[in-house]
Amino acid sequence: MTAADTAARTLRWTSGDMSAPLPQGDLTDAAALYTPSSALTDALSRAAAVSAARLRLYPPPFDDPRPPRLGTALLAAAIGARARPRQACRLITAMPEPNRGYEWPVAHLMVHHALRTGLDPELGRSLRAASPLTGLLDHPAESARAASFDVLLTALTSEGGRQLLLRELCVPPTSAAQALWRGELMSRIRIQHWAFVLDVYETALSRYGVAYRRRTEAAVRAARVGALEQARPMGVWWRGLAELRRARPALVRARGGIRGYADGVGLHRWLRNQEGEPR
Repeated sequence: MTAADTAARTLRWTSGDMSAPLPQGDLTDAAALYTPSSALTDALSRAAAVSAARLRLYPPPFDDPRPPRLGTALLAAAIGARARPRQACRLITAMPEPNRGYEWPVAHLMVHHALRTGLDPELGRSLRAASPLTGLLDHPAESARAASFDVLLTALTSEGGRQLLLRELCVPPTSAAQALWRGELMSRIRIQHWAFVLDVYETALSRYGVAYRRRTEAAVRAARVGALEQARPMGVWWRGLAELRRARPALVRARGGIRGYADGVGLHRWLRNQEGEPR
């Protein structure tokens, strides 16, 4: 199987039944990817359009009509060849930075699913860095933190992007790294985008209040016995709301769905006293 075949299979999987196993292949004749066939370009275009629709980003996604470029096919080939992590990483280094239009959604869906297959750690970091939307919605590679933050600012300028962020960021974090990253995001944008920050916390507490209360209670118990690293992720997750409550309490009081946050704000305050402002 050639690299072009591997890329096309991955892209067809992205636009088809994603409950099926993620395809695998190799990178034979990888140079041919730079002169893609019509079959590969057709698979890329369809995968990009379907990915945007699956994320409920109707055309043009992020108000950017640019079609997907060759770099997304290189990413698809690297994901398909994930059993050869060194080769896949080398291919990823040849990718241009993805543009915001159709490339962000298709890259995100491919990388998001690939990360769940038990990847080589270096390849996992490379894939996160290659998909800034994945970095934003999950957590970024250290080298791509600025790029993922830029995606956030761009997404907030379009209605579809804003709604995508709200749907994803309100869901309870699936890892400590994700909780820390989301808390940092909410804190960083709380001044300029305070209404969106309150939307996230209000939606989170309205839809998933029980889950957040349980996690916060567990973090508070950890804090009481001095287990800083166990308490820290939830303490940081509450940071944006705690800072808005301190600086602009009337805005928080005006949101009827923001209730039951006293323990979370108290946890943030404890963490701040322990180590200064949470990073």
